[in-house]
Amino acid sequence: MKTYKYILILMLAVMPSIVAHAQIGYQVSLLNSATGQPRAGETVTVGVKLTNSENATVYTTQQKATSNDFGVLSLSIGDAETFEELDWNKLPLYIEVSIDGVLIAKSQVLSVPVAEYAKKSGFVLTRDFLASRTWEWVDWSLMFNSNGNVVIDAEGDRFGGNYYIDGNSVFILLVEAEDYPCYIFSYIPDVDALVLVEETGVVFE
Repeated sequence: MKTYKYILILMLAVMPSIVAHAQIGYQVSLLNSATGQPRAGETVTVGVKLTNSENATVYTTQQKATSNDFGVLSLSIGDAETFEELDWNKLPLYIEVSIDGVLIAKSQVLSVPVAEYAKKSGFVLTRDFLASRTWEWVDWSLMFNSNGNVVIDAEGDRFGGNYYIDGNSVFILLVEAEDYPCYIFSYIPDVDALVLVEETGVVFE
């Protein structure tokens, strides 16, 4: 009997090919638990469940998938109808992934449903709209200008940086912060708010 160690790697769902089909993309690496080597060419059963903020099931599926030469499974979840009846007041969504019946991880996803909502509503996020007011998120204040600059005030600590817009996602690079962290926010028209989707460390050598 083969023993595996599974590592879930959630991908940012902002690539045009994914957003266009309203799908959530993710990858899972299959590794041999004894040697750490990738399990290439292995076919497994992947179960996926999407739940909302109230833990209600939004979508479930099971599918067979075969790992590539590096032991990586690449899957796409959902289609144009997946989020058709979604209650946008019950974000964020969470994705649960199991492999051969074993629960691997539960993680938050957000950007793809937001993009789908924006496509349906016809709303287009612009720099002028962001610069029209100060945005609040938890204990942060975000101040944008129409030239692509942003200042974040985190309880008195101020960090400046740059931003750009892709659909309803706002990518922020704080050049004055340690390790130049990158933050990705999504604007949700239904609740008129910016919500943090992802935080990553970007280090320049």
